[in-house]
Amino acid sequence: MKKLLMLLCALLLTLPALAESPAMAPELAALKTANEAIMDRYGLTLPALGLFDAHVDLCGETAIVTYRGGAVPESLTGAYIVIIAPHGVQPMWTHDGSLVPWQSGDLASPVWGMPQLQTYLNASASERYALFTPYFPQTLDTLDEFEAAGGSYHDVTSANRGAADSARALAERAVTALYSLTEEQSAQLSTYAGDTRMVQYPDGHREWEVTVHLEDGSTAETLFWVVIHAETGLVENIVISSGGVG
Repeated sequence: MKKLLMLLCALLLTLPALAESPAMAPELAALKTANEAIMDRYGLTLPALGLFDAHVDLCGETAIVTYRGGAVPESLTGAYIVIIAPHGVQPMWTHDGSLVPWQSGDLASPVWGMPQLQTYLNASASERYALFTPYFPQTLDTLDEFEAAGGSYHDVTSANRGAADSARALAERAVTALYSLTEEQSAQLSTYAGDTRMVQYPDGHREWEVTVHLEDGSTAETLFWVVIHAETGLVENIVISSGGVG
C-alpha cells in the first residue's frame, strides 16, 4: 500500500514531457515582442528590464505592455509602453521628446535613460541604496491566510525531486526563449533545489515556482522568477528582477 501511494504521488507531481519549445501563456508571447521592441528602440539591456515591473493587457488581437519603474522610481525613469497590433509594433517612452540631456548619464538628471540605469546597475548594493530606498507596498496575503484557505507550499524532497528537476530545466529553457538569450548567456543560467517549490492553491491547482539566476559575474544580480503549471507544463509567468530589488 505504501509503495502504491508513493507511485501515485510521483505520477501526480510529474510534469509533461519537455517540448522543444516551451508552451507559454499568450501574455508571455506579447512580453517577448515588447521586450525586443524597447531593447531595440531605447537601448535597454536585459538587466535594465529587471528594474521595471511589466504588465500585459490583451484586447482581442492587440496587446499593450507597460513597463513602470520598480527598483528605480518612475518619476525618474518614466514608463515604457509597447502597443502590439496586427498592423505593427509601436514602442513609446513617456520621456520621448524630452529636452533634458539624459544621454550624458548624469545621475542628477530629472530623467533617467539607459546611461543612468547602467550606472545604477554597476554600483554596489550599498551605493544603490544610498541613491534612494525604494518602497514596495505589501499587497499579498500572508502565509497564514493562504494556508488557512487551503493553500500550501512544498519544498523539493526525494518524492518530487524528478518533477522539480524537470521544472528547473523547463524554467531555464523558457527564460532562454523569452529573452532570446545567446548560447553564452544560456550557459550562465543556474537553478537550485532550494529556490524551487511546489505551490498548492486553495482551488486545487498546483504550480512550480522556480528562481533562475543569471550568473555572469555582474553586480546587476539578474534573476528570473518562473511559474509553471504542474499538470500541463505551461509556463504561466516569468518576472525578471535586477539590482537586488524586485
